[in-house]
Amino acid sequence: MTDFKLSAATVDLDPAKGRLLLTYRLSGQEPTNGHWLVSTTLVGGPDGPIQQFGFKLVDGDVVSVFLFDHVNAGQKNYTQNPQRVGDKWTVSFPAEDVAVAPGAQWRADLDVDGTERGHIEGHLN
Repeated sequence: MTDFKLSAATVDLDPAKGRLLLTYRLSGQEPTNGHWLVSTTLVGGPDGPIQQFGFKLVDGDVVSVFLFDHVNAGQKNYTQNPQRVGDKWTVSFPAEDVAVAPGAQWRADLDVDGTERGHIEGHLN
């Protein structure tokens, strides 16, 4: 399981389609027990907004798809599940829930049982 890591990530904000689409490539042997979290944090500037979108699995099952607002310390939960094809995971969120503007920084992370397993950074389109 030590080879399980985040190998690629993309962030696509498409207001015309009304969605924020997050895509992750996870390589290596996926854990079947314990917990792991895949998320992307959007940072609008030094004073915010700072929003973390992601999903959490426990013992191989999706238990949470969420948006966490780091400035206001609030969480919104969603009912949709991420989609998986091979090593590619995608999850979408409503575009109206995104509080940052194009050009904002983002950082995608994979955390397994409290240990970082890779991160990727970029700027919102």
